[in-house]
Amino acid sequence: MTPPDDENIRAKTASPYSWLRFKGGSRTVAIILLAILAYALAIRIGRCFVTDKLDQDSILYIDMANAWANSGIEAAFKLHIRIPPLYPALMAFGKWAGLEAETAGRLISIFAGTASVLAAYIIGRLALRSTWLALFGTALVATHPYLVRISESILRDSLYICLEAWAIAFAMLGARSRKLYWLWWLAAGTTAALAEMTRAEAYEIIILIGLWTCWELWLKRKDLRRKLFRTVAGSIAACIVFFALTIPAQIWLEQRTGSQWGSISKPIKEFQGLFKKARQGSSAVPAPGLAKEASR
Repeated sequence: MTPPDDENIRAKTASPYSWLRFKGGSRTVAIILLAILAYALAIRIGRCFVTDKLDQDSILYIDMANAWANSGIEAAFKLHIRIPPLYPALMAFGKWAGLEAETAGRLISIFAGTASVLAAYIIGRLALRSTWLALFGTALVATHPYLVRISESILRDSLYICLEAWAIAFAMLGARSRKLYWLWWLAAGTTAALAEMTRAEAYEIIILIGLWTCWELWLKRKDLRRKLFRTVAGSIAACIVFFALTIPAQIWLEQRTGSQWGSISKPIKEFQGLFKKARQGSSAVPAPGLAKEASR
């Protein structure tokens, strides 16, 4: 019987995120990745000096941020009741910090677009198991014309893509990690909730996480018993965190401002209305004895 190869042992016991450590041969990868990130940031900042075009949505976000910073959250949502709160809130925070709302909106989009590039590398590295293919995909994300354009615009798209990408990356890290995997799953649920607060259709991330969980279990079906708890329980925890953050926020904002941005609070509100009607209907029906006395 031949002893196992040392490289195979290291491959089996290596941490799923050991490639993030700048040691040995990974220094070259780290330098290339940092260069891609620096280039992505530079071209996004440079585009701000090329165009200063504002469309109707951008003007709306600027007006909401100014109203939020000057007159409160109620004034902001009087302008539009279907806009999720996170992007205007961050712009209002920039306004409070001394920036113009337009400048704050551009900075949010620029840094969110750059952070999406790093998330793309993590997703590619874990999905493809190839460093160079992951770097190639990261370079494409960094230089894609559409992603560069929205990364300097005052729109929610860049922040939404960033949060969605990081939610998927955290879920993949949670499925592949052996230690502190629950921390990655909680981060996945939190970033997915923040994405929902950016665009109302972000609940699709939960569907993607569920699909990834099924795929991960299929890949690890030989070790299903050990993998089952770590992956299924983690994905359930991410879903719980997602709903625990988004549903109260949607209900509170609707009661405070009349906002209707939530895609989850509306069916819950309808269910509450049906439950109240059922209770009122049952309380309005008199008891059998009282009904007989009333007929006499």
